[in-house]
Amino acid sequence: MSLLTPPARRAANRSRNRGDVLRLLADGGCPPCRRIRESQRLWIRSFVNEGNAEPEVIAEVRAARGFCANHLRVFLGRTDAAFLLPGSLAEVVDARLTDLAADGGPAPGHSCPACLAEARAVADTVAVIAAVSDDPQVQQALRDDATLCLRHTIALLTEAPVPAVLQAFTEHFGKVSGTAALTPMTGDDPHADARAGFLPALFEVDDAGVEAVRVPALQQAIDAMSADSCASCLARGVAPVRYLRWLTEARQELDRSLDPVETALCPAHLHDLSTIDPLTASWIADLEHPTITTRLERLAEALGPRPSSRQAETALARYHGTIRPCPACRSAEVADTRRRALFAAALPDPNFAAALSAGHGLCVVHAPAVGGTLPRDVLRARLQVLGWELAEIRRKREWWTRHERQGREMGAWRYAPTLLAGDSYLGLGPGSSTR
Repeated sequence: MSLLTPPARRAANRSRNRGDVLRLLADGGCPPCRRIRESQRLWIRSFVNEGNAEPEVIAEVRAARGFCANHLRVFLGRTDAAFLLPGSLAEVVDARLTDLAADGGPAPGHSCPACLAEARAVADTVAVIAAVSDDPQVQQALRDDATLCLRHTIALLTEAPVPAVLQAFTEHFGKVSGTAALTPMTGDDPHADARAGFLPALFEVDDAGVEAVRVPALQQAIDAMSADSCASCLARGVAPVRYLRWLTEARQELDRSLDPVETALCPAHLHDLSTIDPLTASWIADLEHPTITTRLERLAEALGPRPSSRQAETALARYHGTIRPCPACRSAEVADTRRRALFAAALPDPNFAAALSAGHGLCVVHAPAVGGTLPRDVLRARLQVLGWELAEIRRKREWWTRHERQGREMGAWRYAPTLLAGDSYLGLGPGSSTR
């Protein structure tokens, strides 16, 4: 039993927490961003070693209708993916067939178990720092050691509206420009390198689209069905790349003046732009730097020296309301919507219907969204065959089936994402990545 009085116990706990946070900040960089990578590594290691055979974990994956595109992409890149994925993918296929029978179902990734683990890790890290963010030593460490990214600075302010937290970020941000400004603006993105491997193939699809737009719309719809992936996912993947390439051309036209709504890229697309053209990414960072600085100055002014909880909530809500939507994300949404509308318009045409029936078909998100019975019927047939193939993979890995020939069905786990989570390949087919 502790002999400390309650105030002394609270002081001791605070001192211990302060020491933990100071060590956390002393490692430099953005601690919540580091925790995202650590959480991803630990969750995947746990799934590889034990979770893939635990009923409760597989039940979570099934309930989430599979992993999100980002984490499924991580698994697809592993050398042991052929052994890890078939079981969980088979559960997802079965769940999706149930959804189709019930005429509904959630979109992929809304409760991805790996994403939930990362979110908990970030929330815990932010909460630990927030608990002692009013401590002078912690505030000094925020200024001198750690460099929280913008997103996690705002998250920390939401937990503990201490003006010194915002001041620490603005002091650091005011000293950087160009490429150096990208890190505090975007934070760490553990999935950027994997996405970068698909960009060259997306360039090729985008280049091929120059001639495709001259074809009549109905023929465009028919031709789209020949892809080895969901045509709507592909349109969604190509559109942001087309926009980012347009920005690189705009930078080289010295007489072109871009509207601010054209440069407000989200962190993920700013990362992608830095892969496509680092000079343009640096240029965009310089264009956005004053806007972000002004937005943060207004937030600091609204918070005041000692903000109340209501005052902080109002100031942060106003801050979020001033953030412009990402134009690359918007281009993806528009391309997706327009492509689905074209398919819906072409659906009564017998030639399009034949192409849809003979082709890859649309994914679990887009087939129901197009409307009509044919896209859903084609999807149901593709999923039923995919489920059989995934079961066949597991059967042919048994000892007693070693005499049987193994065919294309053994690679079903590779092309399953084109029906279940098309963003895993950024809308492309399997084998499109250069990494």
